[in-house]
Amino acid sequence: MITNRKIKQRLRASAPQVKDNEAFMADMIRQINLMPSPSSELQESLRRYTMLERLAMRMDAVRWLLVGGTGSVVIGYVVFSNLEVILTTISALLVV
Repeated sequence: MITNRKIKQRLRASAPQVKDNEAFMADMIRQINLMPSPSSELQESLRRYTMLERLAMRMDAVRWLLVGGTGSVVIGYVVFSNLEVILTTISALLVV
């Protein structure tokens, strides 16, 4: 309770006096202009989000290239290692 009173008294003592409306409003406008604007914070967040989204898309593309490339290499290895069996089977099926 005492702390609240002290805070209120300090705020009232440091508050600008409203004697001259133009000077008071000019000071208020100056203080408002010094405050960080939410639009710039929002734009920064959107920029970060866009960059992270692009990074995620690139990582997905690389991942699928690696998975697809690895799958192709494995299938190629299996085909070439069993090429004789595959050709024998195909020729046996064609002869019948």
